[in-house]
Amino acid sequence: MVAHVQDDIQCYTDPYDANFEETQTLNLEVQESVAVSMQQTGVPDIPGSSDWSLIDVWGSLGDAARSFGEATNKAMGQLLGTIESIKAPVDAINTTIDYMDSLSGTLTKAIQECCDSFVTLARKAGSNKGKSRASTATLVTNASSMLAALYGAPASVRAAFATLAAATVATETAKQISDDEKKMGESIAAERVAIDDAEGRELASESEPYLLSPDELEDTLALAREFIQQVLPQAVSPYRLKKMAATLSDAVLRIKLEYMTTKTINVTHETPLHKIALDNKLNYKAAERLCALNNAKNPTFMKGEVLVYAE
Repeated sequence: MVAHVQDDIQCYTDPYDANFEETQTLNLEVQESVAVSMQQTGVPDIPGSSDWSLIDVWGSLGDAARSFGEATNKAMGQLLGTIESIKAPVDAINTTIDYMDSLSGTLTKAIQECCDSFVTLARKAGSNKGKSRASTATLVTNASSMLAALYGAPASVRAAFATLAAATVATETAKQISDDEKKMGESIAAERVAIDDAEGRELASESEPYLLSPDELEDTLALAREFIQQVLPQAVSPYRLKKMAATLSDAVLRIKLEYMTTKTINVTHETPLHKIALDNKLNYKAAERLCALNNAKNPTFMKGEVLVYAE
């Protein structure tokens, strides 16, 4: 819970926790789906075997099974190439899942590890540009490129990747929203705490201002939802992906209603943001939040139309 922020606006299901749990379940469903498609094609899901290249020496397999196995082995090579070149983050989804020690489990784990690797690239992009939209856009771009590269894989393998890629996008976007909402709450709480006493001694440290503006929230949400919508026709569990997209939408709506009610004012002459905050019944320290709202780098002088929070 965030201090100095009303309890009733903090009692909710964290979107990251909710979507993370859904992604874990999806991994198991994808693994089962792949195992079923293998069985239908005639490929044995051998327990204790994780080497898809063994398909080359299984002389007893029929043509359909051999075709499935060879195409899947090629897809595994593409996935493993990405995993080897990009280190996954420490909070990678795949590390929390107990995959079956079988060919289907190995494939599912490789798909999730690949998606987790793309998360690493996405976070770097967001950090470098200071925008969560850049992070989501990078994640979607890399996932889309890999999905296109798997054009020769069996349909069930492409569906498995599409499903887990969409789930990863939904989960990582939820993490960005959740993290920034916490920073926002901390910023609001810090505004209500005295930083120095009468003799100038520090009483509390200012928190890092949150990163998202209402427009960026909407843009980030739109990117994630668009990718999820694109893969739904081939997804293993479309209803679960729809649920994850709805979780994102609900979180964005809640934040906008609780924290981001804004209005536009007209500032007729160059005025410091700190004074603009005070003139609009905000704490002067809310200037940090007004910076994010108006896409300004630092509290500065502003003129013309300025967005402020209607608190």
